Amino acid sequence: MVSITREDGDVSNELLSGITDNLKFFIENITCVRETFGFSQTTLSTQLNKTRKELAEFINHNKISEKEDEIVIPNTKRKSYRNLERSVRRAEQAFNLIPPSYLVSLVSLFDSFYAGLVRCIYNLCPEKLQDSDMSFKYRDLKDLDSVREVKQIIVENKIESLLRDSHEEQFKWLASAIGVSTLMQFQGWSEFIEITERRNLFVHANGKVSAQYINICKKHKSIDGNISIGSTLKVSKEYFENAFKNLYKISIMLSYMLSCKVYLAKFTDDQNSVDKHLISRIFELISDELYDVAIDVSIFALGVKFKHSIYDKCFFTLNLAQAYKWADNQEKCIEVLRNEDCSAWRDEFLLPKYVLEDDYESAYKLMAKVGDNNGVLTAAAYRDWPIFKEIRKETKFSDLFHEIFGEQLRENVNVGNEKMNHEENVANKEVQ
Repeated sequence: MVSITREDGDVSNELLSGITDNLKFFIENITCVRETFGFSQTTLSTQLNKTRKELAEFINHNKISEKEDEIVIPNTKRKSYRNLERSVRRAEQAFNLIPPSYLVSLVSLFDSFYAGLVRCIYNLCPEKLQDSDMSFKYRDLKDLDSVREVKQIIVENKIESLLRDSHEEQFKWLASAIGVSTLMQFQGWSEFIEITERRNLFVHANGKVSAQYINICKKHKSIDGNISIGSTLKVSKEYFENAFKNLYKISIMLSYMLSCKVYLAKFTDDQNSVDKHLISRIFELISDELYDVAIDVSIFALGVKFKHSIYDKCFFTLNLAQAYKWADNQEKCIEVLRNEDCSAWRDEFLLPKYVLEDDYESAYKLMAKVGDNNGVLTAAAYRDWPIFKEIRKETKFSDLFHEIFGEQLRENVNVGNEKMNHEENVANKEVQ
């Protein structure tokens, strides 16, 4: 097994790190775009309201007459009026023009993420390079120093070829490379196709609906019945948020599929490391209050096609339950927990289960029993794990925490050297 040591001390397989780093980079980038989109919307809305207000005040102050077909403006005020009117028009244009650029950025980043997946596949399965029919002339090779550089050229050439295809064709190739029948049946596929086709309209047609857009979306059952050829599409705040969540979810699913189907085929004893990264991602989704995405990814992880250790399955189950709870669906939270056989669960999983069920008294009893000798239920876990966010408000919880750890629940804690979140640390302890 090829291993590398990172600066944070985590020793992991270089090939698995390629998959997880590719995902991490993509998520960080689209999250930046999402946050910037919010700032942009606020700025554009403020500017539009400001210009409209200035024009309205000018009209009112100068007693300008606005009739159905004409506006009567004194000659001395004509230039000022036209300047203000132009400012309003440009602000309105910017309000409609800028948001689509953020959607274009999201899809472009996804294309880069997809390219990263292709590189990971060839790194994991270099034998696939033998299927390439790419030919070289001597002048192409004479300046290269190694076979590795030739391989890199072949891979990049394949990526360029794939990115020129439709996203449907890209996913067909990816499914074949991973070794599954299809990647087009997961939840969110039809929305994904509509997002990518809408992006194409913004890039090539200023958002005007084409017959191709309608035909492709109809094929994948993702068309809005009110959309017709020639109409202009926009990107609302709600639409952008849904697109962000869709690409976030799909990127996690594709990365996990690649890890399970290709990476684990070569490193069969590393299931825990693969699951650790997925658990960490779901934890991050819950911490960021992206509960609907966390629910979909957790259901995906607990699907029959994947096998997990009992330990990791407990984490997936608790994460699914708490995602439902924080999404204001306590009924589904309880259903998830009661559908599990928890008779063999360890204390570190039973206690969070009681908390999610709002059985605080049982949680307090187990908390006192566990004390400060549990590698999972540490002071940091009680402070930071989202499962405890409601019970942390209870005085009895704070008092019991103080009895166990000899410190206040809400006192300042130095987190400058923390490298991983709670659940990653737990997973690492299990590996050790």
